[in-house]
Amino acid sequence: CHVINASLTKNQKYIDRYLVIKRLCLIGGFMLFGRFLLTYQWPQTMNGPSTEWLRGPKLCTYRGNYHLAWSVPMADPTYVIPGAAIHSFLMFAPFFALYEKKGMIIQGIFLFAFGPYLAGLITPNLMEQASIWCFFSIAQIAIMLFCIRETLIINWGRNKSGHASLLSGKQSGAATATTTTATQNDTPDENVVKNNRKQRKLA
Repeated sequence: CHVINASLTKNQKYIDRYLVIKRLCLIGGFMLFGRFLLTYQWPQTMNGPSTEWLRGPKLCTYRGNYHLAWSVPMADPTYVIPGAAIHSFLMFAPFFALYEKKGMIIQGIFLFAFGPYLAGLITPNLMEQASIWCFFSIAQIAIMLFCIRETLIINWGRNKSGHASLLSGKQSGAATATTTTATQNDTPDENVVKNNRKQRKLA
């Protein structure tokens, strides 16, 4: 989502901010993946049920209640080893950090409500919740692309003046101006019509 939002903005201020956000997401992803690698160096001390998404005793995929469930061994979180919540932070915090940008908070709430929150209502299995949200993300991205269709096609497309709004049905400003000009050119001037009539009477 951050990559899509960054690709759609032309404001240099937000381009610079998205650059930092994407770098932080990349660093956070490596740190979270590092928990899996550190498992073989410092064995995890998880004895009871996991309280984190995906964290399990061994690396495997198994059948959950409604969907696939993923289990990934992870080292115990410490001050320098982040917990699984780093994914949640990097996913949703930028939407609220950029609250002054139109629609960001609404977009963040929408993604959370129809992502991890809805997955938690469907199943209590923490391993399965992650895969359910992953499945839902296909629809979330499709809806997001539909909502920003105006920007993608009308403002960024090659034929900017040839597309109408999918929601309102109105053509873009350039298309409207072109249509108006064409209509004016096709409409004969009243003075020309009157002169033609006078010439016919004199003849």
